[in-house]
Amino acid sequence: MASSKVILDVGGEKYTTSIDTLTAREQNTFFTDLFARQWQAE
Repeated sequence: MASSKVILDVGGEKYTTSIDTLTAREQNTFFTDLFARQWQAE
């Protein structure tokens, strides 16, 4: 799951990244908390 692709819609502009990129630098951030939970992507 950690290398799963994520598409972020920021003001109508779509960006593609990975969970690894969003969670690599810091611990206890919005994204590390979000992706640490059990959830189903659409």
